[in-house]
Amino acid sequence: HRQARVKPLALRTSLTLLVTGLLALLVAMLALAYRAALARHLDAEATRSVEELAGGLRGYLQIEDGVPVLVYDETDADARAFIIDATSYYQVYDARTGQLLTQSPGLESLALHYTPQEVAAIRDNPGPRDVHTERGRLRLLSTVITPSAGETYVLEVGELLDGVDRTLAAFDASMDRLGFSYL
Repeated sequence: HRQARVKPLALRTSLTLLVTGLLALLVAMLALAYRAALARHLDAEATRSVEELAGGLRGYLQIEDGVPVLVYDETDADARAFIIDATSYYQVYDARTGQLLTQSPGLESLALHYTPQEVAAIRDNPGPRDVHTERGRLRLLSTVITPSAGETYVLEVGELLDGVDRTLAAFDASMDRLGFSYL
């Protein structure tokens, strides 16, 4: 019986394979690092955007006899455009009772309502959070408003994250086309 002997690879071939493998690993690590950085940047930008909407809307929001009212110059095209953008996804709750006082048609269509206990939890821990809806992820920023002593309201302003999700999905699809299906 003759045994087949495997001839070892030449040094040049071994080094070429080693360097090629290391370069492929390096490119994969760079792609993962870039995707993570891209996701962090898009997330921070989405939070900054909703913070600007919420901060601006607070300047126009007044509570008159327990009723939220947006007060702005309707002849000012910039103010009108901002109000339209900022109120696409917004709602105001009485933080003491948990009662919904006003809600945009966008949030109403998502059936996003809170119980009084949930409103109290949001009041005690305001800030940004993501909600998954049938339209995709929605970044909501909750802030507490106290226009006068004894009055406390929770304002939520949101923005859909479909642009962020589309960008990450396109990046992942590009990596898949290049053979990096690890994402």
